[in-house]
Amino acid sequence: MTFNEKSAWVMVLALLIGTGILAFLINGTMEYHSQIPSEASRMIVLGPFVVFIIALIFMSIFGHIVIALFAPKDANSSDDERDKLVKLQASKYSAIVLGVMLNLLLVSYFIWDFNGLLFYGILVSLIVSQLTEYILQLIFYKRVL
Repeated sequence: MTFNEKSAWVMVLALLIGTGILAFLINGTMEYHSQIPSEASRMIVLGPFVVFIIALIFMSIFGHIVIALFAPKDANSSDDERDKLVKLQASKYSAIVLGVMLNLLLVSYFIWDFNGLLFYGILVSLIVSQLTEYILQLIFYKRVL
């Protein structure tokens, strides 16, 4: 398994765990969201997001340090043509997923007109897009392009 493949696994796990933490925190705060003024409501939206970002950064740094310790030569090597092709193909499909989700989100915003939905919808779109990219990288590494 190449370092880039291990890196994709680290990021998939970090995104899944971070998204689980985010969902848990959002579930705890959303019932209070409609009962408070809009100024304080921004902090309720921002709090879980900040925790998510910090957890994601910590998990990705820690995970990459661990895989680099087990294979220091692979960690310092540059991408070959296959790695570049895998990343290019995965990012192409990831961009399509992101574009479709954001367009659907914009249409849904005009229907429901809820700012929290727009914020978290964009966040979910970015998470799903990144997960798509890393999962497709793992799939493309297992098959020949």
